[in-house]
Amino acid sequence: MYPQNTIIEMEAKHIEQKMFRGEFLDLPFPVILLDDCGAFLSLNDAAEDLLHLLSRADQSVISKRIGKMIKNQPFHDGNAADFFSLKIRIAELNFERIIVIVPVKRYENKKHFWALLLPVVPESLKAEERYIHYLKTINKISSKSYRFKSTGTLTRFITSELFSEEYDFFHVGLFLRENLFTGEDVVLIDVVGESRSLFRNSQQNKYRQSIDTGIIGWVMRNARPVVVNNTDESELYHCTPFFRGKSEICVPILLLNEVIGVINIESKELADFDDSDVSFLKTVADIYADNIYRIHTTGEIQRKNLKLEKYLKEIRKAKESLEIQSEELKISLKKGREARKLIKKQNEIMQNKLKMGVELQKSLLPREFPNIPDIHFNFTYIPNSQLGGDFFDVCQLDKHHLGIIIADVSGYGVSAAMIAAMFKAFFNNYRKLSGSPAEIIGMMNKELYSIINTGDFISAFYMILNLQNYKICYTNAGHPYPLLYRHSLKKVELLDTPGFFVGVFDENIYSDREFFLCPGDRILFYTDGVTESKGSSLQEFGRDRLKKIFKSGTIAGLNGENTLKKLKRELRGFTGTRFFNDDITLLLMERYKE
Repeated sequence: MYPQNTIIEMEAKHIEQKMFRGEFLDLPFPVILLDDCGAFLSLNDAAEDLLHLLSRADQSVISKRIGKMIKNQPFHDGNAADFFSLKIRIAELNFERIIVIVPVKRYENKKHFWALLLPVVPESLKAEERYIHYLKTINKISSKSYRFKSTGTLTRFITSELFSEEYDFFHVGLFLRENLFTGEDVVLIDVVGESRSLFRNSQQNKYRQSIDTGIIGWVMRNARPVVVNNTDESELYHCTPFFRGKSEICVPILLLNEVIGVINIESKELADFDDSDVSFLKTVADIYADNIYRIHTTGEIQRKNLKLEKYLKEIRKAKESLEIQSEELKISLKKGREARKLIKKQNEIMQNKLKMGVELQKSLLPREFPNIPDIHFNFTYIPNSQLGGDFFDVCQLDKHHLGIIIADVSGYGVSAAMIAAMFKAFFNNYRKLSGSPAEIIGMMNKELYSIINTGDFISAFYMILNLQNYKICYTNAGHPYPLLYRHSLKKVELLDTPGFFVGVFDENIYSDREFFLCPGDRILFYTDGVTESKGSSLQEFGRDRLKKIFKSGTIAGLNGENTLKKLKRELRGFTGTRFFNDDITLLLMERYKE
């Protein structure tokens, strides 16, 4: 903003001289050249930005009121000291614009005037602008952080952006715990601001302090932010050998629910940090932690990928062959009539492939369910207009065990359908090799990781039901949490275990959990096409809404088939359409009451 006293206290003659020399375009505050009727003749960038906030009607009101005021004032030619102020209130924006008029000499038998526009901005608008600026900074940091491949360069980028965009104070520092999770000291990784030179002049190659010391140590131990607007009044404040601040804000950096470091801002003047600063810095800390995890994980992946290079040679050769064929096809398409015939033929082939893909997708779904006396299944499947990758199966593993799996391939088209088919084939091969769902998914993950080279991945949930004692063992690989309705408690629980998507990392990162399926209990499996369906206001259907409808239908005594019909009606009523942006898959398993 432009403080009023900055303009009003300027010497009138000095303002007039700069305007006559054409230098008003570079002035940091809004300036408009207008005639004696109040019409705008020329304006600088600052005025253009300011008027952009107003409607044409508001601009017209300003012009008319300025023209009326000019006609009613006895301006004297050449008297640059004549200042006249006018306050114009714009009701829609709920703030005032103060117009300061500077008269100038006649030019071509007309008087021209300079208008200096000084906005008075309310606190609510300042807060909004501050919030928007925070969002821009967060977006900039988030969009660029992924480019960095080392912790050092990432840290320098984060601290520099915080200093240049938000906190050009005495000190913006980022501390990391030694060894990330186990160290007893925190180390200053990077510092920006006036204290950087003081730090360097202290002839210390690296500054460290105990996690038991000062505000930084308290934040490390308690995993909570601290705001101190006057360090003289804080018992926690710890002064380093090379700088001392008057105000400080410190937020934790959490990775895998552990504090690995802090972002620390200090001012050598008294500041006024608040909850907005805390929320902003916590968001930046989360972005930083995510990228630290990415950098470390990427390093591990790259080291393991070296071992797989020999298995990828044939795939690379096939890819090169396809690229050559693609170039030949491009050349052939340039030929007139022959090219059109070829395109028509290719379209027919693609249609046949699409039909084959549809049939392939249908074949992934079970034709019938195993006949278990007190276990019953119902399902609803609504395909998207494109080929998708939804898949589920219910299979008899042996006399006493039943396997239930649901999966969803990212993307659409023949590629997604083919990956789903491969997933089913691997499942059929491995499903009887172990009684642990985590081990089965781990085996499939290794196979698919070595094959998929398209950037696609699969979310999956697999459980094994012991038909003798109704104990269920399950694992989750990034799939939407199935909903377990407990008949005895009349409540719905979420089924989840730690585990990432299948086909992304070459690691067995899955684990098992167990529970008993009691009489009257139900489990609802679904894919993300259900919860991510959008209504007219672009709001998602969401898991909470699905959970509420599932629970109410069950408590109302609806059987499995009617429960799914109710869910389908609610989903179509919410979206207002019979066609969805993604495949809709719902599978309901229930144990009958005794």
